[in-house]
Amino acid sequence: MMKKKLLISIDENLDRDFRSFLAHKYGKVERGLISNEIAEAIKYWISIHTQEHKLDERRIVIKPRHLKVWMQIKDYLLMNYYQELKTGQEINGRHLREAISVIRGSDKRTIKKWLNLFRRFGYIEHVTGAIWRIRQ
Repeated sequence: MMKKKLLISIDENLDRDFRSFLAHKYGKVERGLISNEIAEAIKYWISIHTQEHKLDERRIVIKPRHLKVWMQIKDYLLMNYYQELKTGQEINGRHLREAISVIRGSDKRTIKKWLNLFRRFGYIEHVTGAIWRIRQ
C-alpha cells in the first residue's frame, strides 16, 4: 500500500500527552509507531461518523452508559447471588454495593453515584435499610 505524507500541527501538550500514552502503551516510541497510531485514529474517526449516519437511517437506539452498567450489575448479581432478577424483587443492598464496587470501583463516592443514577433512571428503588427493589 502506498503511503502519503500528512503534515499536521497540534498543540504541544497534546503532542506530549500522545507520545507519553504511546510510550506507556508500547513501552517505547519507535519509528513508524506514531504514523500507524494516527492512521488507526483517523480510520476509527471515519467509522464513527459513517456509522452515525447509518444508525440514523436505521433508527437504532444506542443504549446509554448507565443502562449498560446496570446490565453488568444485574449479570454480576445473577452470577453470584440470585437465580433470577425480576421487577418487584427485593435484593440485599450489600450485594448491590458489592456489584457496583466490582464493576465500577469501590470508592464510596462511586458507589453512591451509581446508586443515585440507578434510582433516578428507575432501575431500583430503596425500600428500607439495606433492602432495594428492582424496578426494571
